[in-house]
Amino acid sequence: MTKKESYIQIRVQPEVKTEFEKICSIIGISPSTAVSIFINATINTKGIPFPVTAKHNEIEYVSEERAEKLGRDIMSKYHSAFERLAE
Repeated sequence: MTKKESYIQIRVQPEVKTEFEKICSIIGISPSTAVSIFINATINTKGIPFPVTAKHNEIEYVSEERAEKLGRDIMSKYHSAFERLAE
């Protein structure tokens, strides 16, 4: 049996896309893989796999080192979802 793929298109601001691609590159995955990991983690947890909160017009920026640590933590936590994607 062959696997079929479905496509999801999203619109984001160009600077958001650039920053996302940069972070994905730092942690060694493609943006498509990152979104797939998020989707699988959402399915596994039956909800958004991280807290979603509102901050009054505040944007939190993280350092490159923090982004790398967050990436490693996510990859570690959702390794099984990542492995299923690789199959």
